[in-house]
Amino acid sequence: MPHLLSLAEGSVITTSQPPSSVPASAVAASTVPASTVAASTAAIALDSKALFLKLFSSRFGSYARTVGSASWRQLSQFHQLSDEELLASISKESKSYRALSVHDTELLLILQFNPLDRDADRAVWEKLSAALATLGITGIKLFQVSEGSTYQAFIHFSKSASILPLSKGLTNHLVQAGVTNVEVLRPGNHFVLPLQEGYRWMNDAVLPVIARHEMSEEMALNFFIGEVTKATCCPEQLVEQFRDYLAAERKREIMEIVPPESVTEDGVLEEGAKPKRKERRLKLL
Repeated sequence: MPHLLSLAEGSVITTSQPPSSVPASAVAASTVPASTVAASTAAIALDSKALFLKLFSSRFGSYARTVGSASWRQLSQFHQLSDEELLASISKESKSYRALSVHDTELLLILQFNPLDRDADRAVWEKLSAALATLGITGIKLFQVSEGSTYQAFIHFSKSASILPLSKGLTNHLVQAGVTNVEVLRPGNHFVLPLQEGYRWMNDAVLPVIARHEMSEEMALNFFIGEVTKATCCPEQLVEQFRDYLAAERKREIMEIVPPESVTEDGVLEEGAKPKRKERRLKLL
């Protein structure tokens, strides 16, 4: 994988507003040397860029499409996007869009839903937010790939986590809460890389706050990283809330591999019994 700059603990931007530049008058009036202020501002920008690259570090199996085209083309499965290619995609001068593949382990759980109309979209977001709140997840922000396109939300983890059990557990939780039109992405699913041309920040009323073209690249990175990392979730604590469902899921998977008479009530293979796989591939629910 590409080399990623390490982030000092506590260096992540947490402001919920786009950072403004430091006025010259404020620098002049300050007792802090101007060179120190400039170095601090540069460090903030560097941290945001480094964390953006770290959050979206899965670089194989990507897709691309040219601006103005409606069709996506898959890149070679052996092509690994570089940091430079990823950052070039969020530049205002970019002539193409990129979509990345979700890896087995990630720092983010990505949620998506398609737009219908303003009232319906707001209702989906309200139900989704309420369902997440019952898990102790609050402060999640909503984004949109472009006007009239897919909505995205991100659950940021305190460390890299196995995505499949979290995706399966959260999907089941949302369905039980009546949220059936939100997709929780799994390994192998694709999503449009944030901050490309047209990307929008939405408020809780699902109205646009600001769009990518209204900000410089540095400001967009700072604002996005601040919003996404404002709420950080412990993946172990989250998956623990899905423990019963995931245990039942594992038992169902075992039942598809092993004849029922070879499995105990706890879903454990009896001693000496050999698994007999079916002809068809395991179905992961």
